[in-house]
Amino acid sequence: MKKWIALLLSLCMLLSTAALAETVTEEAPAQESAVAADTLDENVVLATVYGEEITWGEIAPLYEELVLYYGLYYDMADPANVNLFRALALDTCITQKVLDYKSVELNMTLTDEEKAQAEADAKAVWDGAITEYVTGNEGATEDDAVAFYNEQGYTLETLIETYVEMAVEDKLYASIIQDVVVTDEDVEAYYQELVAQDKEEFGNDVSAYINYNNYVDQMSYYYGAESGMEYSWYRPAGFRQVKHILLPVDETLMATYLDLQARFEEQMLAEEAVDGEAPEAAEAPEATEGEAAAEPVTQAQLDEAKAAILDSVSDTVVEINDKFNNGTSFDELMAEYSMDYHEGYSNVYEVSVASSLILVPEFVEATFSIENIGDVSAPYVSRFGVHIVYYEADIPEGPIEMTDAQREAKREQLLQIKQQDAYTATVEGWIADADIVYTGVTPSLEEVLAEMEAEDEAPVEEETTEETPAEETPAEETSEEAPAEETPTEEVPAE
Repeated sequence: MKKWIALLLSLCMLLSTAALAETVTEEAPAQESAVAADTLDENVVLATVYGEEITWGEIAPLYEELVLYYGLYYDMADPANVNLFRALALDTCITQKVLDYKSVELNMTLTDEEKAQAEADAKAVWDGAITEYVTGNEGATEDDAVAFYNEQGYTLETLIETYVEMAVEDKLYASIIQDVVVTDEDVEAYYQELVAQDKEEFGNDVSAYINYNNYVDQMSYYYGAESGMEYSWYRPAGFRQVKHILLPVDETLMATYLDLQARFEEQMLAEEAVDGEAPEAAEAPEATEGEAAAEPVTQAQLDEAKAAILDSVSDTVVEINDKFNNGTSFDELMAEYSMDYHEGYSNVYEVSVASSLILVPEFVEATFSIENIGDVSAPYVSRFGVHIVYYEADIPEGPIEMTDAQREAKREQLLQIKQQDAYTATVEGWIADADIVYTGVTPSLEEVLAEMEAEDEAPVEEETTEETPAEETPAEETSEEAPAEETPTEEVPAE
């Protein structure tokens, strides 16, 4: 039990001492209330393992810790929940005793070096907790920190004891998994399983594929490799591989165009909202006092603003096309002209007609305006600038191959899974073969879980009481509003 509690201490040491102190002072009353309702004599025997008795007094500290950390999510006045927490504490104790027994039986003793390392690790954790307490509590001394942790039942000696015991268990774990291996065939089978799963999910749903990969990008941006997310391993049909040049535009010209575009779109929406009216030019909004009424924007004005932008970059576009037609590679042209070029990256994009979910529609439109592989598009204007797109290749539907680095990462991932499975199966076998006898004072974890499962599967009886017809409510009052459709954020293509 000291081991489990000390492990909790190690976890707490990773948190701020202020948070730890707050937990102790504020959550203790809930703990005392729950335990007070649980009136077992500390000497009552709950089970025996290899003939060794486990009493309530032995597992009570663990029970209290469980209630302290997780009891807030349960009604601890319910006897069923009390039994659940008792069973969890008892099961943890039984597992620990089996591990201790097997460690002795298999002669898992530490060398002098291993023991010294465990003691040094414990000392480092203890010193870190003392330092953090002193730093986080103005005027506190090291003696104050030691006294604080001692009051919680923790000392350097018990922590060292715990770390030595953990080192023994690590050695036991290593002995169990030492023969576990992952073959190339295992990695390939795992890869094929991932491909099959993603084909089922995305093979006929390009939009889902795009949205999922975009979500992976977002998680990677915020959390890096720690997000643990991977792109889909299967790509649906309909994608082109393209590159593009993004030309900058004069800020005044762009601002004028975007303003007209926004106003024009607002007019179109207003016209569509007028039920039964033909889509004629929208009336200008009413002017406030002292303001002149704004004239409606026409399609001709919008086209003229776009033409001004294209005219401003026309010389550069002609220069790019001349160089491309005379044999200059598009990669060289990107490096020379594009403000979206990233040196050291592929600067390649996979684009489908559904990519406007995440990319500006003008870029997607430019991509699919090109008839032949190897050609470039006319210039297209978006809010980011002027795009010239190069149609490099069609991307076939099918599995996305793993790189060597990805295969090695999968090998390590599989190894950890197989090692944990081997350890769990071994320990479960030891527990099944151990001489465990429950006295019946409190149910075992297996019994508690079986009872919970039975309750979940039990049919719910329908009430037969007659109901008084409810008064009818006008449709306007009872109808629910349909959720508003979310407008996808448009982005310029970026690595």
